Amino acid sequence: MPHITRRFAWLALLIMGGCVNLTVNVYFPASEIRSALEDIESDIRDVETPPSSQATFEHPLWSCLPTFRLSFGPTPAYAQTKINLDVETPTILAIKKQRKVRFKEIDPILAKGVFGEGRIGYLVIRKQEGLSLKEKADLKKLLEEENADRKKMYLAILTENSLPKEELPRVEKLAAEAIRKVMKPGRWYEVEKDQWIEKKEEKEAPK
Repeated sequence: MPHITRRFAWLALLIMGGCVNLTVNVYFPASEIRSALEDIESDIRDVETPPSSQATFEHPLWSCLPTFRLSFGPTPAYAQTKINLDVETPTILAIKKQRKVRFKEIDPILAKGVFGEGRIGYLVIRKQEGLSLKEKADLKKLLEEENADRKKMYLAILTENSLPKEELPRVEKLAAEAIRKVMKPGRWYEVEKDQWIEKKEEKEAPK
């Protein structure tokens, strides 16, 4: 018992002395970001935003629960209360406009199954059989331009809403979910590395 007590005392001293920072990040607006991305991607693709569904990978309940981080050295904290997400800043709108113009070129390639929507929110080349060297180079250039803009948009959603850039992987995952939800039937999306599913036309529920 004395040894255990001394260990807890040392831990308390470390925390009080600033050697260990315990950061409580109370709220990450996952559901708001997912919804905003659904609207953005629907507009880019000229489709209606589907109604909200409970079948999501990260339930909003979990995004509201406190997150505890134990780390050595300074750890940045971020918004600890619910925020009003702003996705209509000049930066985000400019990227969205550029992507919407480019999507007219991307969509036919998606329809052929050459491009697919990757599992972390970026375009992927699925197949290149029968393409010339020039066609492959053009595809690569188009893909890199689109993915660069997507990354800029994901980062802008974070930075312009005072959220840390370290949350980029989380936004990328939410973007992949949003894209799968709004993408047109006949296009392919990745569920695991190199595992692809073709989106089917959704059947209307019987009235």
